[in-house]
Formats: sequence, C-alpha cells, structure tokens
Amino acid sequence: MNEWTEVYEERIGTEDHSCSLTVYNIEGDTTINSIDYRKLYKNGKLSGAIRETADSVVYYYDIKYKKELLLYDFAWKIGKEIKSVWLDEWDGVSEDIPEYVYATINKIDTLILEDGKKYAYITTTTGTKCIQGIGDTEGFVTHLTLLRPTYKCAYKLWCATDSRINGEGSVLYKDEQCDDCYTCNEKLAILESDNAVSLSPNPVKDVLTLTLPTSNNEIKIFDLQGKLLLQQNVGFSTEVNVSMLPKGTYVLMVNGVSYRFVKE
Repeated sequence: MNEWTEVYEERIGTEDHSCSLTVYNIEGDTTINSIDYRKLYKNGKLSGAIRETADSVVYYYDIKYKKELLLYDFAWKIGKEIKSVWLDEWDGVSEDIPEYVYATINKIDTLILEDGKKYAYITTTTGTKCIQGIGDTEGFVTHLTLLRPTYKCAYKLWCATDSRINGEGSVLYKDEQCDDCYTCNEKLAILESDNAVSLSPNPVKDVLTLTLPTSNNEIKIFDLQGKLLLQQNVGFSTEVNVSMLPKGTYVLMVNGVSYRFVKE
C-alpha cells in the first residue's frame, strides 16, 4: 500500500457533525540509525517513516518521539497475542514511554476488497479490527497518535490505495460510506446520535459513570496486557466502581467497541 485516507468526525452539540480528512502516503527512501525506511507523509508533510520485515511486521519511526514503534504484526493466528501502542498526550501518557496495548486474536474472517481478492480480517479481545496488509479500520496510524472513539469524536479508515495522492493507481479499500476518497460524505455518520457512549469522569478515581445506547449493553474492562478485569450486562446508564484498579490506562469495551479511560 502507498496511501491511506482517514476520516475524522466530531459531534457539535447534540445533532450536528463535522468531518475532515487526513491523507498519509509513502514516497521515497530514508535511513535512520542505519536502518532503511520508506518516508511517510501526512497531508504532504513528513511525519515519520515505515519499514516492513520479511515476517510481516511493520514498524513506524515517529520523528516527534524519535523512536521506532511497532505498528502492525500481520503474522496472524487464532489465540495469538498481539500488541500495538497508543501515544496520547491528552490523557497524561508520558511522552517518553509509549503504552503498549496487548490483545488476543479471537476471530479471523476474510473480506473481498476492490481488487476482487480475499484478505484476512481479524478482531481481537479489545475490539480492534484489522485488515491484512492495510491496517486498522479506525485508521492507518490512528491507534498510534490519537484517541480511540468517544461520544464526541471518532476516526475511521476511509480509503487505501496502491498509489500516492492523485496518482494512477487503483483503490484497494473503500469504506462503505465513502463516495470519494478525498471528500467527506455529507451523509457520514461514524457517530450515531442514538448510539452515543459517554464515560465520565475521565480520568476517574472511584466511580465511572456510563451513558449507553440501549437497555441491554455488554461492558468489559481490560488492562493493557489484555487481561479481562470486569464483564457485565448493564442498561442505559450505570455506575462502575473502579476504585480497586491500580493507576493507569484501561480499555473499556461496550458492545464490542473499545474506548479508553485513565484511573488516577
């Protein structure tokens, strides 16, 4: 792949939405610390570098943090533990120490993409959905640098192509809501008003208050090693006692969709 487009949607008030696009493309070679990479651009500006090993592991060199981070491990099998990294200044994560998130592959399906070929598609115990050779369906590098979806904003992989922006290559992946890889669809609805999930306060000390989309919701809490700490079915609104949890970042899964909260 040479280009990925991510779409960002933000809720304004209770009903209105806005969206914007970010285009990542790979062009040119570079060497960092004696390691060969391909340059990664974000909206035309150099943002990092990418390399892939012979065993299908993809690494991302972040020029801001000046370190190499695991981006994807595409060597999949059921039950395999995989890890990715969340870097997020907004919730107090150290700029020097990235947080690795561990999850277990619990399902492997296949998808037929725009080229008519079948591609492996996984889901994990923490809700990550990923396409072989393309990446996370929430965005190519979103899980490295941005927040997971909340009730106010969300990210989504919009397109993936085998050429750089406006090139001659073909689109390999296109989101079902996408009409044009470089245009936000006015009908875009990553965030559905009646499916909003709210969690507060965040960070939390003792009790996490949840506002949920239906009268019957399954919630799970995982640590960053993928260990299940809590599982229960709850209604539209509930309070979860998290006072016993050690300080740190946790994954809250609601009906199969993952969010984050920080325990103080």
